[in-house]
Amino acid sequence: MRLLRNLRLRFALWATAFVFAAVALYGAFAFFTMGFFLHASARDSLRLAADQIAASLEVESGRIQSPEHLWETSNERAGHGLAAVRVVDKSGASIVRDGWAEPHMPAISGGSLRPNFRLVEPDLAVLSLPIVKDGIAFGFVQVAQSTEALERMLKALLLVLACSLPIFLFGSAASGYFLATRLLKPIDIMTRTARRISEEDLSARIGLPPSDDELGRLAATFDEMLERLEGSFTRYRQFTADASHELRTPVAVINAILEVTKRRPRTVEEYQAAMRDLEAATRRLEALVSALMTLSRSDMGASAPFAHIDLGDLLQGSVDSLRPLAEEKGLSISMDIAPGLEMPGDSDALIQVFINVIGNAIKYTKCGGVTIVAGEGEGEIRIEVRDSGIGIAAAELPRIFDRFYRVERSRSADGFGLGLSIARSIVERHRGSIEVESDLNVGTIVRIRFPK
Repeated sequence: MRLLRNLRLRFALWATAFVFAAVALYGAFAFFTMGFFLHASARDSLRLAADQIAASLEVESGRIQSPEHLWETSNERAGHGLAAVRVVDKSGASIVRDGWAEPHMPAISGGSLRPNFRLVEPDLAVLSLPIVKDGIAFGFVQVAQSTEALERMLKALLLVLACSLPIFLFGSAASGYFLATRLLKPIDIMTRTARRISEEDLSARIGLPPSDDELGRLAATFDEMLERLEGSFTRYRQFTADASHELRTPVAVINAILEVTKRRPRTVEEYQAAMRDLEAATRRLEALVSALMTLSRSDMGASAPFAHIDLGDLLQGSVDSLRPLAEEKGLSISMDIAPGLEMPGDSDALIQVFINVIGNAIKYTKCGGVTIVAGEGEGEIRIEVRDSGIGIAAAELPRIFDRFYRVERSRSADGFGLGLSIARSIVERHRGSIEVESDLNVGTIVRIRFPK
């Protein structure tokens, strides 16, 4: 039973069964077809000889006249392939009887005007042909031919088929097992690769040569899946490590403040300063936890139900809330927002995107201003936030959406490196896209697109 669970063996057994059925059917067809044509040849030969004999006979006054000679010699009869000849009149009286097989010939039954072909023992083919004149049968010609040679040919054919069948079966079983082994080799490699994969090591790949067949595409898809899984686990580990590091910082600050404060009695002013430091560290910790919860809900696909919203109103509200920060730095904010930018979405989440993107533009711009342009075209809504800030190096642009990634830690020490990651997650949840174009010391452009 364990062997029957082997797919190669089952494939070989099925191939053997199909080949056995095919060879058996073909052998039966060949045997019976050969027998039919051989007997048809014998029947045609006997009919020709019987017609020649009937043509040599004469009917006078309703009686068949005995010919002076039918065959000159027995050798002449044998030369026509006949083993016996018999001519009888309508009463059954024999007129001609010749040949070694004549005693084995069956009696002629009168009344039928059609030729009658029969196979009798010992290996004889017998044809009875009525002698007809004016629609009346006056007698019969009966000729016989040995079928021993035909039977030997059929027996030889049957022997060849019987002997070749085991060879075909063995060949089909061996070839079926060989083909199954070749075809299932990629699956074996996939199985061994899957067994080597673990959470600690996702680097294993099947690595089959490229091919456009089903197994080749399956192996390529399997490798692509492993690559995505490895990337996901790598990002997960990095995210866990970065989150632990970021959480450790405010917690360490809180512990340090408490440890220093309780070493000796403090004045009221010192306690108040310590409380302010604790409050700042707690707010930073609260902001980090809130950002992590937002990312977690986004990863799980949890969000508020979409409602019909006006992006122009959301952009206007976001700019109004950030305008004091821009005025404090002496920056100008200009807007060019087309009316009627409506779409289904989560307004709170989208406000978080706009606050983050516009807030970054204000934060990293020292002079000049920020421009927000929004419009629609080609079936989508396009939003651009442009600034004249310090910009981002081209080498760092591909990583700015990575979680906890900071372009320059010295300039963004007050952030966590999660803002753009959260923004992209929200935009993609709305079936949109976000991209950044930037030049150092020139400025940055953030483009957001939503399907109309």
